[in-house]
Amino acid sequence: MTTDNTTLSVREAIHQGGGAAEKQLVLIGKEGGDHQIALVVSELSPEEIIVMSGDYDMTKSSLVSAFLSAGQFLEILGLKTREWAAKYASMTQDELSHERGRLQKEIEDFICPIVYSADEQSRFFEMLAVLATSDHGPDLIFLSVVGQKDFVSLAKTPNEAMVVHGTALGLMVDLASHHASEFWGMVDFCKKQDESLDDEENAIIHGLIQKIAEGVIPDHEESDEFIKF
Repeated sequence: MTTDNTTLSVREAIHQGGGAAEKQLVLIGKEGGDHQIALVVSELSPEEIIVMSGDYDMTKSSLVSAFLSAGQFLEILGLKTREWAAKYASMTQDELSHERGRLQKEIEDFICPIVYSADEQSRFFEMLAVLATSDHGPDLIFLSVVGQKDFVSLAKTPNEAMVVHGTALGLMVDLASHHASEFWGMVDFCKKQDESLDDEENAIIHGLIQKIAEGVIPDHEESDEFIKF
């Protein structure tokens, strides 16, 4: 099979859902190895990749996550960030308090599987750098951990933290370790939303969402034009 044919087979499977496309990608890997999988993934659009990874989460990542390029990750990150902003920016702080768990899970299930998709250290550093230096990557990292146990202590003393590698809290510690300026910039921002950085975590979530929205939604009246997944 040529690359064009294998890519077409995955695209046809996507119409049946992420699981069906994943199975097709596994078959391609059995026939052509990782190199063939990488070729197919490189030809998929951001929207197709998002559909493929939609049936998976941080406990079981999609195969496609391990073969994304840094450029693809950045592009997909932009699409998902606009989606989240359009979905949550119009909510009040009280409304967000009821949605915070869902929002955090969405972000965690999307980001962690890509950053921690392989055992290769070089790939981890590459994907972490994409996330940390993108327009709203650090915002998303903090959104995924606000409200979780140990958030406050991690924000104050990340170097003393003992967390599980591959989790959102682990991602926060990795941000502090490898991109300190971005990490402490986010801590300062969160403190401005809630001076105690302690109990009123909904204020931090609301502030982060509004910060993202200001950067990715130029006009709230146009928000319905963004792609929905």
